[in-house]
Amino acid sequence: MGILTCAAIFTDNMVLQRNKPVKVWGHAYRNDIIEVTVGNVKANAVAVRNSWVLTLPPMEAATGLTMTVKKLNHPEETITFKNVAVGEVWLCGGQSNMEFELQNAKDGAKYIAEAPEKAKAENKDIRFYYTKKYAVNDEFFYLDERANCWHPLGESMENWSAVGFHFAWEIAETVGCTVGFIGCSWGGTSISNWISIENHKRSASGNFYLDEYNAIMAAKTYEEYLAEVEAEDSWFDDWQPKIAEFYAMHYPEHPPYTEAEEYVGEKGHYPGPIGPFSFLRPGGLYETMLSRVAPYTLTGFIYYQGESDDSKPTHYYEMMKLLVDEWRETWGDAELPFIFTQLPVWLPAGAEDMKNWARVRAGQMKAYKFIKNTGLAIITDCGEYDDLHPLDKLPVGHRLALQAKYLVYNEISAADANGPQLSYTRPIDHGIELYFNYADEGFDILDKPNGPNVVHTPTYTFELATANGNFIDPTEVILGKGKITLINPAIKTCALYARYNFSNFCEVPLFGKNGLPLAPFNTFED
Repeated sequence: MGILTCAAIFTDNMVLQRNKPVKVWGHAYRNDIIEVTVGNVKANAVAVRNSWVLTLPPMEAATGLTMTVKKLNHPEETITFKNVAVGEVWLCGGQSNMEFELQNAKDGAKYIAEAPEKAKAENKDIRFYYTKKYAVNDEFFYLDERANCWHPLGESMENWSAVGFHFAWEIAETVGCTVGFIGCSWGGTSISNWISIENHKRSASGNFYLDEYNAIMAAKTYEEYLAEVEAEDSWFDDWQPKIAEFYAMHYPEHPPYTEAEEYVGEKGHYPGPIGPFSFLRPGGLYETMLSRVAPYTLTGFIYYQGESDDSKPTHYYEMMKLLVDEWRETWGDAELPFIFTQLPVWLPAGAEDMKNWARVRAGQMKAYKFIKNTGLAIITDCGEYDDLHPLDKLPVGHRLALQAKYLVYNEISAADANGPQLSYTRPIDHGIELYFNYADEGFDILDKPNGPNVVHTPTYTFELATANGNFIDPTEVILGKGKITLINPAIKTCALYARYNFSNFCEVPLFGKNGLPLAPFNTFED
């Protein structure tokens, strides 16, 4: 076996980005001469410090190509990759709702069974690469990573990201070429896990997360931490086989995880000991996952995350800016499109509504407004009461695709990609007028209950307030074209502030004429 290698993400069935210079990299001895050929294009590089990187010239969309990586000096070596396509490549980042597998999603079995033949009939080609989940880069990490590969339709589809699949399926129809999507997500993770330690130090919010982690580590010795890890691993070795036994008994159905825990008679120990070996340490997954697929040439990013940061909602915007800036810097392109998914409504049964998810949504909206070349998929109506993982991922993938079709592909207008969004307000006697973008034709009232304990009322979950910031319900809501008026005679002068859907869980009744929900807002920053 020779020393020449290519980065693990380069495999058979890979999708290379069309119409952009394409980065290819790997390892070889110092001064080895490397040549990469794809179709009729090629590029050369000389290895420096036992690694090499080169850039292929832009290529048009194509399929059925072969990519060869050659070491030209003695002794010559060649690596060959087959069934290579050139098309559109997206990275899908986030936590569990992005990771949520197609086999567990609504109608997942149908999509898995029907998609390969349907794709042939519709001339679609979709492929998936899932970044291996590792908390640390140990020896087994590199072996497992090397065994990873791109999967075409019909291969291991049960493990594909459901959101990514629906997004890619719709994008494939738009662009008319192969679409590859890279899964880089891990359930339960914080935004902090996906930002390097160095970049945490650039902001007050990043340092807040670091200080929290350092305080945890300062409360125990390293030896005590290792003992916690050993005890946790021992417990897990007994507990996990029973979970696997439960799901084997119920295959191919996939009951909720809570039922598996009931079968075992014990809940999982999430998140386990926090420390240097935890996947939840700041910067950990930037190191072990994101950097392992960077800088694979992309069209852009889609991102669904925020649930695990609801205890620090006021920091979310600043952390989001850190993440976007760093990911773009890592890929060497300050203009790479970045499309966020705003959190839906959700509340655990019996829990108090602390409005922390509403504040995370506000941070996500602020990121969309103030970070260039971004999109925001509003999915408030896609949440479910007492279920953190809604099964229907089709509308999520669809709304992300709408953002891409507007922001990246110029296939639709902003009005087609977005539901109503607050533009500005005007105080009036006893109330306030709200003016909206993307609502020129007015609003629709749709009865889409998300679960129990939500009662439809004429207030439509609007609230208004005077300068004191004490919000009350309006007694009258007047829906117009591009405008909504809120009135309450208890306000003797005029209202200065308004908010809508400012709750973890509430009704989501108002939509634009295009069927997309009115975006939540809060004009009073608390």
